[in-house]
Amino acid sequence: MTLQTRLVRMSELHDWVGLGKSAIYEMVAEGSFPAPVRLSARAVAWRSDQVQAWIDSRKPAKTESYVAETR
Repeated sequence: MTLQTRLVRMSELHDWVGLGKSAIYEMVAEGSFPAPVRLSARAVAWRSDQVQAWIDSRKPAKTESYVAETR
């Protein structure tokens, strides 16, 4: 079953991926995060299927190093 593609605005995108606005736009500029689509002269959104593919492509954190960093 495939999910329906929808458009995600920045506030939801921030909650979904755990990154701030500046980090998201920096990653878009360097080509490591999906680019938004323009909705109007002042509004953009991201395609949910592209964001999900980006999430799926992330490598899991190494448990040992993650635990050591959080202590």
